[in-house]
Amino acid sequence: MADNNIEANTENKEIEDFRDSYIRVLADYQNLQKRTSRDLSNIAKMTTHQVIKQFIPLYNDIKAGLKYNDPGIKIIYNKFVSILTSNQIEIIDKNFFDTKCEGKFNDDYAEALNISIIPDPDLDNYIADVIEDGFFDSKNKCVISHAKVTVFKV
Repeated sequence: MADNNIEANTENKEIEDFRDSYIRVLADYQNLQKRTSRDLSNIAKMTTHQVIKQFIPLYNDIKAGLKYNDPGIKIIYNKFVSILTSNQIEIIDKNFFDTKCEGKFNDDYAEALNISIIPDPDLDNYIADVIEDGFFDSKNKCVISHAKVTVFKV
């Protein structure tokens, strides 16, 4: 009878050890799944940002070509913007500052390259001109490229 109790206790201990090991392995696996998912998401975000950065010079050339009123360039520009929009990439331009920042300079989105001195204090720290558009990833809430701007200062 004493042998049966010892065997039962040994079996219960083995079952508890197995159960404990199983729970630990399951938790490790779930953590691995979460970490892998997060890493893949970060890789996708970084890849998107790298591709957009490579297209910035092309975007700037197309936008510069708009001043010639060529309908072909306008079509290409609109398609380019459509692709950006479909990938939740916003162009940081004058309209962006007007809607998101009420026209004021915000260093989260822009880099001030020039200052335009004006006597009107009401316009202090407002965007005078966007020299080069920037790009904002609205899905991931981060700037891909800061806009280059001129700011009014008193």
